[in-house]
Amino acid sequence: MQVQRTYLGYWYQRTTLHLSEIYDFLKGGKSPLWLDKSKLLALQRGLQIEEVSIELGILEKVVVKAAAGIEIKIHEDGLVLLSIDHNDIRADIETLTNYYEKLFSPAISYIFCLGAPVPKELANIKTVFPYFIVAKDCTKQDIAKLFSSVSEAEYFEIKSGNMEIFRGDEYYVLNTSANTNEYEELIGMLVFFREFKSQLHHYLNLHRSIWESIERIKEKKNIRARKVNDQRVELDNYKKTIELIEGRISQMGIYMETRSAIAEKSKTGQKLHDILEFRYDNLKNSLDYIKSLWSMTKQYVDSAIAMLVEINSLSTRNSVDTLTVITSVGVIGGILGFLARTDSPVVTDVGLLYLGILLVGSFLINRVLKFGLSFFKYKLTGYKLTKLKVGRKL
Repeated sequence: MQVQRTYLGYWYQRTTLHLSEIYDFLKGGKSPLWLDKSKLLALQRGLQIEEVSIELGILEKVVVKAAAGIEIKIHEDGLVLLSIDHNDIRADIETLTNYYEKLFSPAISYIFCLGAPVPKELANIKTVFPYFIVAKDCTKQDIAKLFSSVSEAEYFEIKSGNMEIFRGDEYYVLNTSANTNEYEELIGMLVFFREFKSQLHHYLNLHRSIWESIERIKEKKNIRARKVNDQRVELDNYKKTIELIEGRISQMGIYMETRSAIAEKSKTGQKLHDILEFRYDNLKNSLDYIKSLWSMTKQYVDSAIAMLVEINSLSTRNSVDTLTVITSVGVIGGILGFLARTDSPVVTDVGLLYLGILLVGSFLINRVLKFGLSFFKYKLTGYKLTKLKVGRKL
C-alpha cells in the first residue's frame, strides 16, 4: 500500500467574476471593493503563498502553492480542493483543516463580505467538509487500517476500472492506479455531489423550521391588537430570509448542468457514467422538490402577513370609530355651551387654565383608549376576523 495525497474539498456558488477577484487578492492582496487595504494585505500574507497561477480548461481555475506543501485549486464554479503530499494521515488532515479554518476561509470570506447578506439561519450552520485519502495498491485490510486510523468505518464502495472508492462518514479512500488529473477530477465530482446535496438538506431543514414558526403565528385562535406589529415584523424577517434563500436555490441548477456536461465529456465521467448519470438526475429531482417547498413557504408567509394587515386595519378602524364618538360628544357639548351664552366670551386666566386642563385631559383619554383598545382580542378564522371581548390573556 502506498498513500499518496490527502485532500479537503468544498463547494459554494461562484462565477468567473469571483475567480478574477480571488486571483487579484491572492496575487497581490488587492480588491476592487471598498475594503480595508491593510487588512487585505495582512490576510494575503497570512496565507504564506509561494506561487499563484491560472489554468485554462472547461472551467478556469486558480492554482496556489503555499507553505507546508499545501496546494489549492479554486475552480470558477466555486469548487475548491486543498491538498498535501502524504506524511502522516492525522497530521496531514490537521494541517489542511487548520490552514482552511484559520487562514484561507477568513480571507475568502472577507473579500466577499459585501453584497447580499447570508441569512443568519445559514450563517450558523457548521459545514462538515469531506476528506479524501488517495492511495495505491491497497488490499481490503489496508483500507480497513486507513479508516481505523481516522476512527471511522467503511460503509460504501464503488468500483470502476482502475479505481475503487471507499467511503466512511467524513472520509473517502480512493484506491487507484490512475494519473493525478483523473483522480482529482473524480474527487471534484464527489465533493460537488456531497456539497450540493448537503446544501439542499440544509434548505429542507430551514423550510421546516421557518414553516413551523409561521404556523405558530398564523394558527393561533386569537391575537391581541397590541401584538400585531411585533408579529408582523417577525413575519417580514422570515419573508426576507425566504427571498434570499430562494435566490440561492435558483442559482444551483446552473452549476449542476455545467458539472453534468463536464462529467459526460470526461474520461472519469465515462468510466462512472451509469452511476453519475443517475446521481445527477437524482440531484435535479431533489432541487426541483426543494424549489417547490420554498415557493409554498413564500405563499404561506404572504398569507400570514395579509392576515395581520387585515387585523391591523380592523384594529385601526375600531380606534378611529371610538375616538370619533368621543370627539363628537365633546364638540356637541362645546357647541351647546356657546349657544347658551348671552354675552361675548372673554379670555381669562381661569379660562386658559381650563383650556390647558382640557387639552391634557383629552391627550390622556386618547392614550388610555389606545391602551385599552390594544387589549382587544381578534379571532383568527382565515380571512374572517371577529373582535372578541377584552381579556387579560392571549
